[in-house]
Amino acid sequence: LQPFGVMDMRGIAKLSNGRWIIAGGMDSNQVVSNRTFLLENAVLDTKNQSTVSKIIVKDTPDFVEISMPELGTGVLTNLEGKRMGDWTNTKTIRLSKQKFNAGIYFFVSEFGVLRVPIM
Repeated sequence: LQPFGVMDMRGIAKLSNGRWIIAGGMDSNQVVSNRTFLLENAVLDTKNQSTVSKIIVKDTPDFVEISMPELGTGVLTNLEGKRMGDWTNTKTIRLSKQKFNAGIYFFVSEFGVLRVPIM
């Protein structure tokens, strides 16, 4: 799976509980895209962690930590598709709860797509 960039999306559609779809937008070269992405919610366990694919998200009182199994790239977007941050050549990302508005974000990397709640 290759990393990809998506920007300028106009929305997201709920397909069912835990399943969302985003379509279109523009790719990283600002060319209109006809790609479609299926996003699935993470399954929460009793230790306040969520896991999808090979990505682990840990929620703490001050930050949300995203850990990938090895060095990789990732993009964080809000529900409107606005790019909130991107990382390259990293394994662990810490999102300060003071720097992000409360809400649902999506983290996309070559290891999978993950729903990231920041509360």
